[in-house]
Amino acid sequence: MKKRVLFVGSFKNTGKDGSVGGQMYACKSLISTPLSETVEWILLDSTGDSVPPPPINKRLFLALKRVIKFIYLIFKFRPQVTLIFTANGTSFLEKGTMVLVASFFSIKTILAPRGGPLEYEIKSSRLFRSFVKLILRRSSFVICQGNFWKDFFSSIEPSNHQKYVSIPNWIDLDSYIYNDKRTITNIQKKEEEPVVILFMGWVQSDKGVFDLYSALSRESLKNKHLHVAILGDGPAREELIASSRKQNNPNHTYEFPGWVHGTLKANYLAKADIFILPSYSEGMPNSLMEAMASGIPSIVTDVGAIKDLITNNESGLLIKVGDVKAISNAILHYINRTSETEKIIQSARQIILNNHSLETASKKIQTLIEN
Repeated sequence: MKKRVLFVGSFKNTGKDGSVGGQMYACKSLISTPLSETVEWILLDSTGDSVPPPPINKRLFLALKRVIKFIYLIFKFRPQVTLIFTANGTSFLEKGTMVLVASFFSIKTILAPRGGPLEYEIKSSRLFRSFVKLILRRSSFVICQGNFWKDFFSSIEPSNHQKYVSIPNWIDLDSYIYNDKRTITNIQKKEEEPVVILFMGWVQSDKGVFDLYSALSRESLKNKHLHVAILGDGPAREELIASSRKQNNPNHTYEFPGWVHGTLKANYLAKADIFILPSYSEGMPNSLMEAMASGIPSIVTDVGAIKDLITNNESGLLIKVGDVKAISNAILHYINRTSETEKIIQSARQIILNNHSLETASKKIQTLIEN
């Protein structure tokens, strides 16, 4: 008999603003795996309205509605397990409340926290830290996006280390085109062809988009022929577009296509030479894994679980948050040292193949459900 699992997560194709995110893919992909042969899913969608989020009173109202529906679904379907994906901030407050409800009814709860800023919020607020500690204690299992998060959560609530299970983010490897000759064909271009730099994600200041723009404006890169594609949307997009239009450098071009999906996204990944994510906080970003799977060398900040993916100078280049000079130097490193770049590409690709497949993740989650 199938186990009934009340699954709280994001199941829509895109948000209302056309956005896509790692949590959407993670939740939707799980219910399309063979895991569904042993599980009867009861779905409760919690996709956010937009970024930036709506006013706090609206968020609290929507959160209350979902908590009430969560309780209703428990009474209606009597699930044996709850699987709850959560981001940071008010999302964690809402999903944490659901954990408490499930715990009250003695239902096994698997919590999957995925918000990068969660680390900062826990460190900066004693009250929030106490709430997180309570929720971790009441959860049966906590899915951690990597060893960084496993160590972090177990340091907050260390009473039962076995409940913290490292299941790194996953992607569908078949969706990404990989060409093992891309370093030779892309980075070593004819002089008139631009090096294509790719950013994918929310276009907002805490993703480091202005640090990226400042790095590209440095003297060391002014004479380099660069094309910058900013894939995504967010509150900083219009300001960034305005800044790029004011620049007086014919060697640099910018493109802001917004959120892209499917074949169009695959085309951008296939053409990109360098991926950059200078974010101030992260869980384990899908965009970075997509770049690694596609054979794009990366430049990323040393935050969250990124170190579980990137070893500096081996599978990518790690930089400190806000280090504009380091971004420009890393770009030059990839352009000028092609043989080293090729080794990084190969190593990064192998990490994704070995540890981040959807099949591997679904089997681990199945074990938690059936444990």
